[in-house]
Amino acid sequence: MYLFEEEISEIFKNTFTYYFVLISIILFVAPLSSVDGAHEFQAYRMHQFDFNSVSYGCRSAGVNLEVRSLLTWSTARHCIITWLLEMTIDQYKLLSNKAGCVLLILPKQMHLLKEDEKTMILMLEKYMMSIDTLTPTYFAHWSPELDKIATDVNHGLTNTNAKESAFQALINAVAGNRYQLVINANKPAAQSDLNIASVYGSLPGRSTVGDSHRLPTVVIVTHYDTSAIAPELAIGADNNGSGLIALFELARLFSTLFGNPRSHAPYNLVFLVSGGGKYNYLATKKFLDEEMEEVGRNVDFVLCLEGLASSPDAVNFFIFSQVAAKHVASSNLNVTLKHKKINLQDSWLAWEHEHFSMRKHRAFTLSALDNHKDIRRNTILDTKEALDVPTLTRNIEILAESLVSYVYNIQDAGIFQSSLVSRKYLEYTKKL
Repeated sequence: MYLFEEEISEIFKNTFTYYFVLISIILFVAPLSSVDGAHEFQAYRMHQFDFNSVSYGCRSAGVNLEVRSLLTWSTARHCIITWLLEMTIDQYKLLSNKAGCVLLILPKQMHLLKEDEKTMILMLEKYMMSIDTLTPTYFAHWSPELDKIATDVNHGLTNTNAKESAFQALINAVAGNRYQLVINANKPAAQSDLNIASVYGSLPGRSTVGDSHRLPTVVIVTHYDTSAIAPELAIGADNNGSGLIALFELARLFSTLFGNPRSHAPYNLVFLVSGGGKYNYLATKKFLDEEMEEVGRNVDFVLCLEGLASSPDAVNFFIFSQVAAKHVASSNLNVTLKHKKINLQDSWLAWEHEHFSMRKHRAFTLSALDNHKDIRRNTILDTKEALDVPTLTRNIEILAESLVSYVYNIQDAGIFQSSLVSRKYLEYTKKL
């Protein structure tokens, strides 16, 4: 009996020692965990919208999950945090609808990225913008604090195997650099009461009979909105900030000419700044339905402006007269005239001028982009720092001279070259 009691006593001794050692390790290691407390930062959600009954973007918003790396996540209870340049299309395909959340940290200086890095981001954006997902996807600007968190998660104590044992999970829960991501966001709901605004103005031409509505009219159009994988990160300096800057500069230049009776051209100029450009040019369609008759029936042509600073060496000028063509050809610029049929089966129009073309107006788009599928039309890389102001200035000068050649029916006017087109004004407009 004594021996039996001694054996029982030894069992409890060993059991107590085991738990004592375990608790001691936990209590000893816990103070070594680097806990910086709560860190608050601004995050921007991936876009979400429905168009023609097709859903795009992420369907969810709220998050309260443990943060893991690309290597250590395993379930929908994990949020993956990593740098944008570390994410690939194949990795995002794997994460989409499986991981609990994805947080991507933007490069510190996006305008200084290498060309291959820009291409990788553009291709990832293009894929992400074409799908819908249940996984909340967020983007955040680089900061020392976020960079440290991502480094800890990706390379620190939490960088263990995803399939860890229960004992390892218990130790890591106390000793590891564990982070919890909390995003308090309401459930996304469709906004049906949005108003898309457009603004237009005109410079009436000189008429001998006193009725300027009978004069031929040139309509210059650009859209002001931008698009990217995260709407609040869409700066759109080139697309379509450059088109907006060009329209304002043309309005300024021609108002000077039309303000002088000796240089008042026999043409009406109408300037339209439209909304909804990234959503099938919705406001342009509304303008045609409701306001086009006010502009006048005698529309000579419609010129749409988009992405004028994308290429320093070439631009796709849709030439609208032989006089203008001669002027552009003499500018030593690689000019391409492209014809594209309107695809009525496609729910998305390729260019803004197609709305006017379908109403039997002669319409063109002027752009430095190669085609309507160019992924630079919708990207977070289109920043103010990346806007090529010298290229934009040159293209505005050529466009202004071409318009002068057309409305005054003269060649080689040289009115705006290196003088009236203000690069200082363009630099200021760029900052707005």
